[in-house]
Amino acid sequence: MVLEAPTMYPEVREVVTAPGKGLHGYYRKADGWLSVASTTPSNRGHYEEKGFTFLAQYGQFANGTFHGVAKERDARGVPWNPADEPWRLLFQKGGAKEFPADQIIAYRWHIRPPYREAIFPQLKGVDITDLPCPECDMFVASSQRPQEATRMLKTHLMSKTNERHAYTIADLRELGKEWDLDFETSRTRHVPKEVARKSLEAEEPIPIMEQGEAKLNLDHQCKCGWAPPITSKRPDMALKFHARRCQHA
Repeated sequence: MVLEAPTMYPEVREVVTAPGKGLHGYYRKADGWLSVASTTPSNRGHYEEKGFTFLAQYGQFANGTFHGVAKERDARGVPWNPADEPWRLLFQKGGAKEFPADQIIAYRWHIRPPYREAIFPQLKGVDITDLPCPECDMFVASSQRPQEATRMLKTHLMSKTNERHAYTIADLRELGKEWDLDFETSRTRHVPKEVARKSLEAEEPIPIMEQGEAKLNLDHQCKCGWAPPITSKRPDMALKFHARRCQHA
């Protein structure tokens, strides 16, 4: 028996959309960080099993665009594309206070907030170490733990993404002297002393130059007379780190 082929014009049937289908919202994850995720009943249940908390007070929205046109409106009724600005609704409803300090720092929002009006009261009294890359204006290593910021800067400078970011251990040592940073501790933290000693001895020693022998950048001179070498790529940062331990700064 041959089955009849389906018609190109089937009968129109009403389809009931499941509640919350296609909508997204804000969650607090088990580690305290906020995230954007689906709020369908099944997905929400799955996230809550993983320790997420749905922040219903900040609303739900359809994520994405329709042929490049924003298909959502924010809290003020202005067209909004959540795919490009996922946090706009939360910030408009006063949710800046919800972000943990480490997430704000990881996003570099303490340097450049996502919106001009964004204020993070939870950063009051938080000591943050910011280490800008001496080779580019695109990266800043930020952390509440100075040694972690140093490690992040080290990784960035040794990434070999281009010639300017192909630092050797010798290069890091030189930068460490200028900025008063300890790149070595981060590098050998979990390495046995014998191995660490051998790896350091294998490196070509750096000649030590006395202060009077070097050509100094006097535009960034401390009151004590110290100044970074003229070859310093970020003399402003060198002076900043010198000031930490100088009684005349």
